[in-house]
Amino acid sequence: MPDRESPTPARPGPYDSPGPYEKGRAKRREILDATLELIAANGYGNMSLQQIADAVNITKAGLLHHFGSKENLLTEVLRRRDERDTASFTNSAAVEPRITRIVRHNSEVPGLVELYSALIQEGVDTEHPAHDYFRERFHRVAGNVVADIRHAADAGELRPGLDAEMLSRVMIAVADGLQQQWQYDRSIDMAAHLDYLWSLLGTAPARHIDLPEDPATGGTA
Repeated sequence: MPDRESPTPARPGPYDSPGPYEKGRAKRREILDATLELIAANGYGNMSLQQIADAVNITKAGLLHHFGSKENLLTEVLRRRDERDTASFTNSAAVEPRITRIVRHNSEVPGLVELYSALIQEGVDTEHPAHDYFRERFHRVAGNVVADIRHAADAGELRPGLDAEMLSRVMIAVADGLQQQWQYDRSIDMAAHLDYLWSLLGTAPARHIDLPEDPATGGTA
């Protein structure tokens, strides 16, 4: 992705943190929503700061004024994506766990999966703006998965005695690993694989999934 800014300034607070002017907060939300749409439509690698600035009718300097750096902007884009997903996929009546429904949605927005994968690597650096975001996100998502596991266990849908805390981390690792594989092979049905794993933990017989044939090996993908 072009236009990498260096060095990275100190991390600003979240885009919607209290500030002197509501107009500025509204503009930051507009920028984040526009960036989300552009990356979802055109891909992460093809996006530039100038394209984002043009989409919201400001200069590139004005864009950086609101977020400080490109790294800060992209981190807040992921945070905004999470807010949208939380609003869309929090449904206690749904049969599938939230993580499966979100991964199914992610297959429809490959550019955002690319952004997530890129920043999760860069964010290992404790000085990167995404470091705290991912640490907090893993904790939050694990909590959501734990809640889904316990809900299903209470309903008698999962085998008794499962460690919800440990299993939640395994589910997240599988989901992230599937997204990595999917970026190399779009024939992989990520949600179906997560659904199969979930069914293995259940009290009913595991659900069968039909996988596409891998033309390289003649077996399933």
